[in-house]
Amino acid sequence: METSTDRRAFLGRFRNALNSGEYALLKHVVGSLEQGEQGSDVDVLVPRERVPELIQFVKSDEAVARVRVVALSYMSTLKVFFRDGGFLMIDFIHRFIRKSLIYLDARDLLRSADGAFERTPSVDRAFEYPFLFSLLNGADLPEKYRRHVLGLSPEDQRLVLSRINERYGLSASHVSELFLFDEARRRRVIAAILRRPENRPTQRVFRLGSYALDVLTRARRENRGIVVTFYGADGSGKSTILEDVARELRERYRKRVVILRHRPGLLPILSAFIHGKAEAEARSMARLPRTGKNRSRLSSLARFAYYFSDYAVGQWVVFAKHSLRGDIVLYDRYFLDFVVDAKRSNIRLSPRFVSAFGSLLATPAFNFLLYAPPDVVRQRKQELAIEDIEELTAGYRREFERLKARKPDCVFMAVENLDRSQTVARIMGTLVEAL
Repeated sequence: METSTDRRAFLGRFRNALNSGEYALLKHVVGSLEQGEQGSDVDVLVPRERVPELIQFVKSDEAVARVRVVALSYMSTLKVFFRDGGFLMIDFIHRFIRKSLIYLDARDLLRSADGAFERTPSVDRAFEYPFLFSLLNGADLPEKYRRHVLGLSPEDQRLVLSRINERYGLSASHVSELFLFDEARRRRVIAAILRRPENRPTQRVFRLGSYALDVLTRARRENRGIVVTFYGADGSGKSTILEDVARELRERYRKRVVILRHRPGLLPILSAFIHGKAEAEARSMARLPRTGKNRSRLSSLARFAYYFSDYAVGQWVVFAKHSLRGDIVLYDRYFLDFVVDAKRSNIRLSPRFVSAFGSLLATPAFNFLLYAPPDVVRQRKQELAIEDIEELTAGYRREFERLKARKPDCVFMAVENLDRSQTVARIMGTLVEAL
């Protein structure tokens, strides 16, 4: 992942803006904001009244291209997109709430914050937040916080351990005992939190209403799952570019990515009924493309009906399982392969006939055709003849032009894949508008 100079410069200016008022950096274990990893986010505890001014500062910074804001009852999340392609997620937190439970005193933590350069909570409170956040979510403490705590002086480790044991009724003898999730410990910690005055039942009931609104807000503003397809002849670089795009989405933009091959995959390939799934997939990988021997129209209709049912039902499963959760689904080939290259699936049917069924399926939001001069494609993979490469590329182009006219809300883009980094940059430049 390339370093964003805009992001680094912005973080220096952002620190200056923070220093004009009260705040505390949370989960901060590096020397300065600029030294954080490119994919890391920034969590800041601030008084609620500071949030609007800080959001405005971020939006107006010279390096920022656009900002997506999701405002919840206890924090505001900013997705910051920089002009050079960099990305940063900022959480402005003003209350520590999980569902209806206040698990930390924000004012106490703010009062403990110190530092002339960057303000962080006192060492014992600095650990308490990631410890509770991980434990209440049923997870182990992330590795970087473990390393940080183990690097503290023995005296500071004792301070951390003493605070956690005393406040939550635990009896750990060393800080390392707090690193791994333990259900019994989680129950004991929740019991201690529930005994606090701010978590009386009547108060928690009112907070449940805010929690319900937060869930709806996240679903409406944040969970924007999209489906992306990649097409091209063998040797065009689909799989390589798809993996690069998936890595960018995961590491830079913190998105969950699901990669599917050709179909939703509810049904196995037909040969699995004879050879078993594992052997059938191995045989399919070993066999050269477009070498099936089927010549029967009836057999082709049966095969197509079988695979089409996977698309027809599977699209809704993918929608419910992934898109509603905000996942990015990347397909290495999709339904257009049956229109342009049905021979690959051992099907001999009219492209017009197959295309008619495609209109019954939801159209993916983003569709990319990768191509290169036939001799270049042939050098990468010797599986197809030059004439086949030309025929397939022309077929994909025709379908892209046809669908571009019929589906103006969807993207159909042909990208010449000669330079790997430039190809990824062009695709990401298109996708980022939907994130």
